[in-house]
Amino acid sequence: MDTPRHSADDVQCVSALSSFSAHEWNALSGSQPFLQHGFLDAQEHSQSVAPESGWEPHHLALRDKGKLIGALPLYRKYHSYGEFVFDWGWADACQRAGIAYYPKLLSAVPFTPVTGPRLLGHQADALIEAGKREAERGQHVSWHVLFPARDELALWRAHDFMVREDCQFQWFDRDYGDFDGFLGALKSRRRKEIRRERRQVHEAGVTLRTLAGEDLDPDTLSQVYGCYTAAYAIRGQQPYLRPGFFRAIVKTQPDSIVVFAAFRDGHMVAAAICFRDDECLYGRHWGSLVDIPGLHFEACYYQGIAYCLDQGLGRFEPGTQGEHKISRGFEPVPVYSAHYIRHPGLRDAIADFLQRETPVIADYRERAAELLPYKERQA
Repeated sequence: MDTPRHSADDVQCVSALSSFSAHEWNALSGSQPFLQHGFLDAQEHSQSVAPESGWEPHHLALRDKGKLIGALPLYRKYHSYGEFVFDWGWADACQRAGIAYYPKLLSAVPFTPVTGPRLLGHQADALIEAGKREAERGQHVSWHVLFPARDELALWRAHDFMVREDCQFQWFDRDYGDFDGFLGALKSRRRKEIRRERRQVHEAGVTLRTLAGEDLDPDTLSQVYGCYTAAYAIRGQQPYLRPGFFRAIVKTQPDSIVVFAAFRDGHMVAAAICFRDDECLYGRHWGSLVDIPGLHFEACYYQGIAYCLDQGLGRFEPGTQGEHKISRGFEPVPVYSAHYIRHPGLRDAIADFLQRETPVIADYRERAAELLPYKERQA
């Protein structure tokens, strides 16, 4: 029997992921670890995502006879940190024009620039219209949807969202077989450079271990977190994620977290924190207590490539930005965001900006692809 068609009036706003059961949420969210109940709830339960940190949960839920049939992660956002789609220029323009840009509405996985569905389950039109109604009710100038799946873009456009393009660098397994097979696909110069970088790490007395599941006991996890916070301390910032987040993930999603940890003289000195599903490895956080040439590349890129080849994962997404990834075999791919702007003047200005920015980004991706280090250009 078909599910009856619902309207925005049937959608409810929910202030915490804990209001949903893990079973009902995960029935809609799919296999990607970042959209699962455990991941999003751990962010809120640990207070990494909370009004005090500028993230106020305001999720949308649609039920039919008590059954959750549609959901949309949504936050009131009081700044633009932790998003990886940069709208600081838009906010500055609003400030100069006397327009209150914050708080804004945001649909995303906090601190996670990974493409995935944002419209969970059914009745997408009702969810989007309910979100637009929340923007109007709260007098929010804008609603931003970050890293939506490509097959959602037409839906967002149909509801007056403007789509913005960007570029990430990702690695794909082209039937390399193993790491030596991957190196064999590279031009000689790059192959030698990667081997030199890896040798530097070994000669510095550093060994790498892959930690997952039961390996991440409380003491080990504390060491991993110490490395994670070091990356923020260098910049004089507080870390986005609190210790409780990682403790919760190890309990609720132990098969999803993978850490490439570097040790010297028996002590953990660096860690690359990743997540995985059955298809992809996602590099998320990096931190080091030491400055060792080549260690970042080894822990964040080469260990991940080797892991994918060993585990049969076809893709590795190491995170945003970083043109240095090109020379290490990471290919440019398009990623997207969608933006609903209620203020007419601001909407016109952003539409003009996107019209000029989009071909520049497309040209950048093409030029980046020409710099890939493979003997033959990757398809």
